[in-house]
Amino acid sequence: MTQQIRGWMSTNHLYWFFGLGICVLSLGGCPDEVVTAALTPGAAGELPVEIHAMIFGDETPCRDGQDCVTGQCLFGRCSGLTRTDEQWRTELVTARLNKLMGDNAQLRAEVVAKLNELAMSAELSMPIRARLVWALDDIAGTAGLAGPKAAFDTLEEPLQGLVAMSLARHGDTSQLAMVLALTESSRPAIAIEALRALGGVGANPPTEVLARLLAVATGEAPHEAARAALGALAQLKDPRTLRTLIEMVDSGPDALREPVAIALRQMTTQAFGRDVAAWRSWADGAKVPEQLSFTPAVMRVEDDLGIPEP
Repeated sequence: MTQQIRGWMSTNHLYWFFGLGICVLSLGGCPDEVVTAALTPGAAGELPVEIHAMIFGDETPCRDGQDCVTGQCLFGRCSGLTRTDEQWRTELVTARLNKLMGDNAQLRAEVVAKLNELAMSAELSMPIRARLVWALDDIAGTAGLAGPKAAFDTLEEPLQGLVAMSLARHGDTSQLAMVLALTESSRPAIAIEALRALGGVGANPPTEVLARLLAVATGEAPHEAARAALGALAQLKDPRTLRTLIEMVDSGPDALREPVAIALRQMTTQAFGRDVAAWRSWADGAKVPEQLSFTPAVMRVEDDLGIPEP
């Protein structure tokens, strides 16, 4: 299984699964207000028209997102969650879908059920299914991933990794071994997303999670990966990691000393900045545990210029 995971992590075509886009003015702006005042009932047994469009898109001719209830125009037609070509489009459509559903629990349950069905459908391409997993995570968290979680062993390994990270972000550690493996990916976007996901595993995190995060934060790792590890440690607030971070204030790479000080403040509410003597004195007085045992990591990642693959 480990070999399969490592083989998957090096597969070129997966990189875009985790590429997070941003909205820029040259793309027509990012309107965040839903343009529909009320939902139009669908045919018998169907979702409301606007909700259906959010999921499947429609054939409305468009020149830009302002012509579409989804806010997204792709190749002259309004696009929905199953008709988007980039993650940032999925995120914007999901945000509008969330607003449309509001606090209508029944409608939300129907939408989650439909998205689960689609995410498990072999008729859809893997990129679309991957983006549907992201949408389910955003809409309903772990509860929204009931279908993929129940059928986890039957999923393709790329989708397994994505589901595993989504579960970890919400405190479900049932697939933690895979998330830890993904932090060793040679693909920066995958490794960083996995490190961030570890920050969500909840109170009393397993020792191996803390050790991995400390290993990346203190080792020979790209600064973006180290900062992701520091962010996860700050989120976990485990006292077993404090003394290592305190020493990094004094001996860590220059580019990380300020992020370390910020992480310490988030974890302790203390504001000693980069004064390592003050931090040490506070740690002794607060009876902070001794350093956790770990081995600093050496991460070798492929060059990443931030340019999407074709």
